[in-house]
Amino acid sequence: MVGKILILFLVTLNAFANITVISDFDDTIKITNSAQFGERSYNSVFKNDLFFAQSFFWKSWRSTLSHLHLVSGTAKILAPAVQKTIQVNELQVDSVTLKPMFDGVDLYTYKFKVIKNLIDQTSDDIILIGDDVQQDPEVYAGLKAIYGERILATYIHVVSGREINVEVTKYFTTLDLALREFLAKRISQATIVKIFDDHLKASEEEMKLMFPSFAVCPKTPVHWAWQLKTSFWDEAFKLSSKINKYCLSGNSGI
Repeated sequence: MVGKILILFLVTLNAFANITVISDFDDTIKITNSAQFGERSYNSVFKNDLFFAQSFFWKSWRSTLSHLHLVSGTAKILAPAVQKTIQVNELQVDSVTLKPMFDGVDLYTYKFKVIKNLIDQTSDDIILIGDDVQQDPEVYAGLKAIYGERILATYIHVVSGREINVEVTKYFTTLDLALREFLAKRISQATIVKIFDDHLKASEEEMKLMFPSFAVCPKTPVHWAWQLKTSFWDEAFKLSSKINKYCLSGNSGI
């Protein structure tokens, strides 16, 4: 029996071994408010807060991935601040690419080129994660058009709530993202159970790390309907009620 369990464990790890995740950083992992220059500058330099449960999610998921690369539009001059946030939150990343200042390259071209180079350097399948504040959806759609099924998933964190005219999977919370990956059989049940529990027990201050004042805070249950069709429907119902109540109480700037 022990031998069978060990074989199953090794097979499971092998199933994840050829996946590389390429993620944005600001407003995807770290709370920054990239749309506002003043707050973005302050948060980039002086704050190290991640969105709620991001630290645990990445620590748990990273152990099953081949590589994790961060590609950000943050200016390269802020590299020490970015590294500090990574270290404080104990994130394990393989590379961090920041945008050179005064290079004359627009954000779309910069991100597309850097991510394409990373994909071309590996035979892994790819998962792309970003947000809707700038051009991540459009950049990722362009890459999907080239690499097709090698792009296993494209996740976009809803922050601004802007209209997105390309095919992506939107998410509001770390739980949304983790549950999608659990359904895709790429994270463990223990991980998703822990993340659900943390979200259900989240304090008022922790809710602010889920939905900072500058971010969209969903006020209707329609956003969580897909979760009610999973085996975690009971937890999902309780959490959606908690989030809707929080958002309706005026805790979102949007």
